[in-house]
Amino acid sequence: MIVRAGPYVFSELHVNPDRTLVDLSIDGRGGVGDDETPEGHWWFVAANDADEIVALQLVDPVENLRRDGAVNVTLPSGEKVAVEGIEEALRQPA
Repeated sequence: MIVRAGPYVFSELHVNPDRTLVDLSIDGRGGVGDDETPEGHWWFVAANDADEIVALQLVDPVENLRRDGAVNVTLPSGEKVAVEGIEEALRQPA
């Protein structure tokens, strides 16, 4: 399953059982928590390159969908986008 946030394409995802957290990564790579977005989500960067985004953690995506009709995230560039593919991801078994 593919989930996109602007130019970032996440091919690996983990949804916790109560669906309050979704961990997205680019090719299964882990990273270092770097930047909380205004929406309360977290961008993760490569341990050896603070400019390379490798993962994104979505916090309370089901609540975001209910309240806003989308899961929005502010990119490191400052642009706000809707996360594409998250609704389908949340329908998958945890």
